Amino acid sequence: KKDELRHARQIKSVTMKQAEWEQLILCYLQEKGYKDAEQAFQRSCHLDDEEMALTDRLSAYKGVVEQLVSHFNVESEPSVYAESFERLSTWVDNALDMYRGELSRVLYPVFLHCYLRLVANDATPLAKNLLTKYKQRLCDIAGGLSRSRAEALQALQGVVIRQHLETNQFAKQASSMKTTIRMSSYAHGLLMQFLCSSPRMLQLAGIINEHINLEVTEGPPQPVVEEPELGEAEADDFSNPMGLEDADVAFTNQQPVHLGLLKGNVEDQAFDKEAASQAPPPLPPQEQGSDAEGDADEEEGDAEKKKKKKLDPETERKLAAAEEKKRIQETRERVDPQPWVPQWLDTQLEQSWLTDIANRAPVAPASLPSCCLFTFVNARQSLNCATFSSNVTKLVAGFADSSVRLYDLTGQQEQQRQQRRQARVARGEGAPGVASDMQIDQEGAMAPGGTWGSGQQGAGQVHIDPDEDDEDDRPAGVTYLYGHTAPVYAVDMSHDSRLLLSGSGDGNVRLWSSEMGVGLAAFRGHMLPVWDVAAAPLGYHFASASADRTARVWATDNVCTLRIFAGHQADVDVVRWHPNCHYVATASSDRSVRLWDVGTGGCVRFLLGLRAAPTCMEISPDGRQVAAGGEDGSICVWDLGTSKRVAHLAGHTGPVWSLAYSKGDGALLASGGADETVQLWSTSGAAGINPPTTSGTATTSTPSAPAPQATDAQAGSTAQQGNADGALGASVGSTAVPAAAPRVVAHHAPLSKHHTKSSSVTRLQFSNRNLLLAAGSFRKSGK
Repeated sequence: KKDELRHARQIKSVTMKQAEWEQLILCYLQEKGYKDAEQAFQRSCHLDDEEMALTDRLSAYKGVVEQLVSHFNVESEPSVYAESFERLSTWVDNALDMYRGELSRVLYPVFLHCYLRLVANDATPLAKNLLTKYKQRLCDIAGGLSRSRAEALQALQGVVIRQHLETNQFAKQASSMKTTIRMSSYAHGLLMQFLCSSPRMLQLAGIINEHINLEVTEGPPQPVVEEPELGEAEADDFSNPMGLEDADVAFTNQQPVHLGLLKGNVEDQAFDKEAASQAPPPLPPQEQGSDAEGDADEEEGDAEKKKKKKLDPETERKLAAAEEKKRIQETRERVDPQPWVPQWLDTQLEQSWLTDIANRAPVAPASLPSCCLFTFVNARQSLNCATFSSNVTKLVAGFADSSVRLYDLTGQQEQQRQQRRQARVARGEGAPGVASDMQIDQEGAMAPGGTWGSGQQGAGQVHIDPDEDDEDDRPAGVTYLYGHTAPVYAVDMSHDSRLLLSGSGDGNVRLWSSEMGVGLAAFRGHMLPVWDVAAAPLGYHFASASADRTARVWATDNVCTLRIFAGHQADVDVVRWHPNCHYVATASSDRSVRLWDVGTGGCVRFLLGLRAAPTCMEISPDGRQVAAGGEDGSICVWDLGTSKRVAHLAGHTGPVWSLAYSKGDGALLASGGADETVQLWSTSGAAGINPPTTSGTATTSTPSAPAPQATDAQAGSTAQQGNADGALGASVGSTAVPAAAPRVVAHHAPLSKHHTKSSSVTRLQFSNRNLLLAAGSFRKSGK
């Protein structure tokens, strides 16, 4: 510290005047040996012999001259990077044991950028020699993530020419990566003193300033926890593509989190009502009187006083189940809502949710749910995203033509259209339509006319009477929303289904009214395409994920960003809210999942394990687990409390595009993707369960006409139609489970696998009554 203060006073005491600047430049030219330039500079500055003799005044600038020479010598002498890194490595090895652990964290990111800069200066042989010499050393200091570090260095070995810096994915991510390293104040002072000890270390100082964020902590150095070496399978699961320090990941994952649901949530209210309804019935008055008499008459003996009527086995079973549920409920954590979270829902919406929960179909590995698939025909290349409203009355889809389309699943608009046409016919203003309004056959759905589609020409098209008004030019039940200027990549709806959100390649998030079908606001802040949007489970906040490597939190009543979550090293592909609205989870192409605290904006969980870019993500209803699907067809599940991976599911042969947990206890996890399958997985062990169903195409049941207030099943069984580009149909599938001896299903075990006829699955979602809803685009066989 004394040396640093003395050096600072020395620099401060030097006053750079014009003549001294000229002398400084002249010394630089002399050091480089540019005789002609030196003489020309002397003539242009009119420097005489007296001014040339100011060597004593320039002694304070000697270090500056050497640093300038070193900086401009890099292009001609790229070996400066290799030499300076070797000096840094030797210095760290010779440091005291109490500081060596903290200082060694700097080696890997510095080495990474030294290698890339050597390649950029066409010094590939030097870069290869440096990698060969320090590869094992860098893997050793990685601890439990040594295998991941070795994979990162292996990927770096493929970067050998300057063009690879622009085309190689790993090189692009590494060159823009900024690593955060925590170290004690004394270790930080030692590092700064070493970097200032020689002008040759100027290049490493520049790398640290540009690519490393040093967080200085007070107090003694933190001991480095040596993690045990992971096995081959575990190393694959905990893949760390950028080779980050395990100590920094562990520090983040030690942050306290409160994952419990909100106090007084709807699920708890429904549970309390159910427990009250299962209370034991009161004894008949006769029995109560006899018991009272027995208690009053002590002379009849203790045997007579203790006689009580036993409950029947069914009542005892219900009481035992209620007691078990109550015990589990009391042990679960409940948290108070933060100020930005509303206390609760409006009365009408709350009552609607309570009704849905009361009528919810129990799903478990022994009783799998029914699935309703909505198919978009002629939309394979244009459908990008889809979602359902919470009451399953609307389906929203985003397309590549920058449009957002809102589909009515109740059939009310179609019925109104039929009535208008019949009225025209009665008035003699037109003839009946030449064909049925809708014929959709690709997924085995029934048209409203009551006939099965046969795949003939014209199926999936809408036949419009040319004499009708302009309001009937477009298919009934479809609202077109225009406002984006690029493809729409993400859509979502608010908890009350009144508001609609959409994210687009133009970098904007737009807010729409699903009731009026008009745009309400545009939220601008992202600099690159928005890949995902997610509405909060309660209230009117929402989050967005973008290619600019950030996620943002917004409020519908304010166009300004409320929170910016920055830290990912690549595109943020998926964003989801925690059920208690206190946290936001993000999944990025850097193959990591992070959990952010909305209140503080800090990262509280850093989850590794993905081996490919994530394509979807979902948080369990209890807020304890998060699952993410990748482009490689695998699904990783983590425990948010312990930050440990609890499952790695492999079953899909293509990218997994959607995940969904069943409502209530989240006993099932559904996944769907590009391989045209819907797969079900158990999330907890259970006894007395039948074996998984065999793979096969889901059968189709005949849909019934929807009522004005459609339930989940009614809405799911209604075939609705868009237009020739993006037409929509629905089919309900269920597979009988054969009777078999009960067995125990392990955690996250595969339960069933169902193939669609020829449709990829873009969206999966469980309704409040546990009907599994799916949406996807039809693909002709062989294409």
